[in-house]
Amino acid sequence: ILFIGPFDGDVIWDAVNIKGVDRFLERFWNLAWSTADRQDGRQDGGPGASAAEEPFRRQMHRLVHDVTEDFERYKFNISAIRAGQKDRMFTSGFLHVDGSHLLLNMFTLYFFADVVIRWFGAGKFLIIYLISLVAGSLLALSFHKKEPFYSAVGASGAVTGILYAAILLQPDMRLALMFIPIPFPAYVLGIAYLLYSIYGMKKRLGNIGHTAHFGGAVGGYVTTLVFMPSIVTTHPVMVLLLALPIILLFILEKMGRL
Repeated sequence: ILFIGPFDGDVIWDAVNIKGVDRFLERFWNLAWSTADRQDGRQDGGPGASAAEEPFRRQMHRLVHDVTEDFERYKFNISAIRAGQKDRMFTSGFLHVDGSHLLLNMFTLYFFADVVIRWFGAGKFLIIYLISLVAGSLLALSFHKKEPFYSAVGASGAVTGILYAAILLQPDMRLALMFIPIPFPAYVLGIAYLLYSIYGMKKRLGNIGHTAHFGGAVGGYVTTLVFMPSIVTTHPVMVLLLALPIILLFILEKMGRL
């Protein structure tokens, strides 16, 4: 059983949504028990049903409680991290709010992971992924340090780091937006996305972890240049252009404009 939720969005602002848990439990219960009824050849609520149902109900409530408790324990949360639970900065990258959140991240990873693996191999790919994950968490911790209830989950920071590594390694790559089928140089869309992330951080746009995305991009950018510093001499303009949004972010932060 894979239970993801019961939350909406990339950033989790609330504690456990009890109503959401109850809705999940009710749906799962109805499906499981109707299947058992069909297999046993009896109707819902038939003789002996209530006696058999109660232990199953208790087990399911315990299961949902345990999974939700684990989700709460390992998600990114400012107050918990500042209290000493540093592992959340890592574990939160392996939690997702729902299937669509997980699918979107893995869909992006599928398209760009191969570029990084072809250049660096699986070992360095994994290093870039994990460094980007932690870099996203570090920036989120710094940016939201005065928001004790700020919470988040997702691999978006790590995946964004892989995306930026792929852009650096294959600068002639061209990308198109889903609803604008016009190919652009990948680094142009990369710069535009970082600028959008800065705007999203400033305006607190949507239920999205813009800081983790930006931090992950920085992690992927820096680690790739460490692994292959020759990119600086072979593609200096692209490297500089990709660095400009990063420089802009830290200037705005120093000026108190974020």
